[in-house]
Amino acid sequence: MTLSTVQAWKAGKAPVPVVCVKYLELLDSNEPRCAGVWNGTRAEGSRLIVPAGYQVGIEYAEIERLADYRRLFHLRTMQTDLIERLMIERDFYRDNCHRQARFGLMVNSLFG
Repeated sequence: MTLSTVQAWKAGKAPVPVVCVKYLELLDSNEPRCAGVWNGTRAEGSRLIVPAGYQVGIEYAEIERLADYRRLFHLRTMQTDLIERLMIERDFYRDNCHRQARFGLMVNSLFG
């Protein structure tokens, strides 16, 4: 952005970019004027407050960790699925072991 660009905006010779307008609106009120799901969002210090039925705040540092949060959520889901599968296999083999033990006792009593 150069001085001539800003002067052209002031004179009305060039349109002001939407990003600049939104930034100036944010500086004016701490509340970006957005339509849709971001409507009512405001900034307080380093927190972004989002009204999602109840107010949810997120620190700027947490935004950097969103990729890690998503990866950890995916890993937790995979571990939960693995644990459930292992429990099913355990129950299957335990039941088979008991069945085979009973059958073995019956065969031993007949022929033993």
